[in-house]
Amino acid sequence: MDPKVVITISREYGSGGYSIGAKIAKELNIPFYDKDYIAALAREEPYLNEVNCEWLQKNGWRTSNLIGSAFSFGPVLGDLNSQLFLKESNVIWKLAQKESCVIIGRCADFVLQNMEHAYRLFISSGMARRLRQINENPQLYNADIKKEAKDIIAMDKKRGSYYNYYTGQIWGKASNYDMCIDTGKLGGQTADVILDYIRRAEQGIE
Repeated sequence: MDPKVVITISREYGSGGYSIGAKIAKELNIPFYDKDYIAALAREEPYLNEVNCEWLQKNGWRTSNLIGSAFSFGPVLGDLNSQLFLKESNVIWKLAQKESCVIIGRCADFVLQNMEHAYRLFISSGMARRLRQINENPQLYNADIKKEAKDIIAMDKKRGSYYNYYTGQIWGKASNYDMCIDTGKLGGQTADVILDYIRRAEQGIE
């Protein structure tokens, strides 16, 4: 495969997307980056008026409302959430330019939408399986969230609102991704199916 294949995974809460991403990274022997890692690197980034924002230009964000909001009152008084989002996006862009990797969440599919060898995946599942996944793997999920359907729906709404606000796209809409897959249909074979898809796609690109 191409030396810089990047796999981004957006997922419904409890769908098993995190574990699938980790399994893919292990199988391909490439780094696995989650929100905590991205956030830690973003904290080390200078404010955007000092950052090389090559990725912004490549993604056509020069005149976006988001950029204007982030810069409107300077690095201290400006929209700090927008600053953080843009800094995290800059980190994602740098990682993708540096090496092959798997990136979970953080709107990485949007940030890397124009990168040829980036694969944008959306992982979903039925509610029953998601409840079972959370209860069987509590270490992977927020301990403060009750393991009930209403709480899972609330988490999905939170993720969707964040994604929709910062990207201007619709979270989970099939046309925003290269592949949407239901883990309830495939279970433990999901990662294998994704890997097969990527390998075949890379052969097609070559």
